[in-house]
This record gives sequence, structure tokens and C-alpha cells, in this order.
Amino acid sequence: EPIKCCFSPRYQIHTGLQHSIIRPSQPSCLPAHMDTLPQRLREAGYSTHMVGKWHLGFYRKACLPTRKGFDSFFGSLTGSVDYYSYGSCDGPGVCGYDLHEDEGVAWGQEGKYSTTLFTQRARKILETHDPTERPLFLLLSLQAVHTPLQPPKSYIYPYRDMANVARRKYAAMVSTVDEAVRNVTYALRKLGYYRNSVIIYSTDNGAQPFTGGSNWPLRGRKGTYWEGGVRGVAFVHSPLLRRRRRVSKALLHISDWFPTLVGLAGGNISQVS
Repeated sequence: EPIKCCFSPRYQIHTGLQHSIIRPSQPSCLPAHMDTLPQRLREAGYSTHMVGKWHLGFYRKACLPTRKGFDSFFGSLTGSVDYYSYGSCDGPGVCGYDLHEDEGVAWGQEGKYSTTLFTQRARKILETHDPTERPLFLLLSLQAVHTPLQPPKSYIYPYRDMANVARRKYAAMVSTVDEAVRNVTYALRKLGYYRNSVIIYSTDNGAQPFTGGSNWPLRGRKGTYWEGGVRGVAFVHSPLLRRRRRVSKALLHISDWFPTLVGLAGGNISQVS
């Protein structure tokens, strides 16, 4: 079976269904009766791991990633976490430390940039897994380039001539994501996964111009139904593909990934809503 290495999205990719944002203090999460992508892949014999941003509810243990099909989890349970302190707030005075490993708090990581930390953990998973025993599904859901705009200073220098400060920081954070993708792909090659791998990279929504993003020439922004809000970019890369370097503008919704990936893994796609 091919190895899956997947970057980004949330509710739709896990369930194949649409849902709005679940806020940190909201007593809600993925329904217990609903199968998730990692659960279907686990049934197909895959080892399943998630690193990064969950943002799908955590008000009780049954909501946690390890109760929703993942063998392991390392990351944040909410959205908009500080990239260095891992502080997360849902209004004035409603704040906490949000970096977790499996079902416990991952203390002692303050000061480590999340994109780097999450990429290192993804590499560690690849290093400790034996692909000859079980195929692997790895979901790397980076915070970047979501606000707050907090790039490492060393990444800002190449964009020092940009007059717009937010755009400068945004561009620097894009560079950290590029580097993360490079490092994970390099690990796949070095550790013997690459020849039997499928790498999927996708955004989850349009950019936010107020914080350095741009959807030009498309109209709209994140949170709107204009094309600038809902038309994103993605790519699929795999040595297993017969047709290469192909650009498609076909209509694709993020919910389509669920049955597509389960089917690719040889899993059960019956009763998929």
C-alpha cells in the first residue's frame, strides 16, 4: 500500500462533510457515530499519526485525536496558537497553554517555533516507523501561515524591501512552510518511503488580505464565498503517478479527499455520506 503524507485541512478532510469552526470554549466536537479518515485508514491496516493543528473540539476525552482514529498526536487542540509560547485565548482572560502529546500536555517546548517543532516530530515518526510492517498515514497540519504573524527573524531578511510589514512577515512564514515541505520530502527519500508515497499539499481556504495574504486576481478573502475565499491551491506528488506535471482546474471540494484517500488505500468507502 502507498504511504500517505498529507499537509493541512480539518473537519471536511476527516469526515467528508462540511462544518463551521468549533471555538475553544465550545462544547462540541466530531460526532461519535461518524467515521473519520484515520479510522477508515486504520481499518485498512494503516498506522495513523497526526502532527499540528487539530481545531476539532476537545471538551471531553472522546473528542481528542487519539479517540478519533489517530495512533498518536502532537500539536495544538485549538486554532491561532502563539507560535512560540503555545498560548491560546478565546476572549479576554480565557487563555491557556495549548501544546499536547496524545492525551496529555506537552510541557517544556516554549520558545521552539511551531513549524520547526512540528516538522521535527513528523520526521521522528518517519524514523521510528517500519514501512515494511504497516503502511503509514501522516497528517501534518501546520499553523503557518495563519495569524498571529510570527516568523523567525532570520526568515524576514530576504523580504526586507517589502514596504508592507504584514506582507513581509507573511512571506517569511511562507518560506518556513516551503522549508518544512522540503525537509519532510527529504526524510521520505532518505528513509525509504518516497518510491511508494503519495504527498498531498493543500490550503484550507483563501488568504486574508488584512494580515498579509493576497488572492489576486480573485475577488474576496477568507471567510467569504467569493472565489478568493473558497478557491485554493493544492498539489499531489507521487512517483506512482503515470501522468506527471499536469495542471488541473477541475472543480474539487476538500470533502472529496475523504473517499479518495480511503479508496486509494484500499479501504472501505461504502456508507460515505
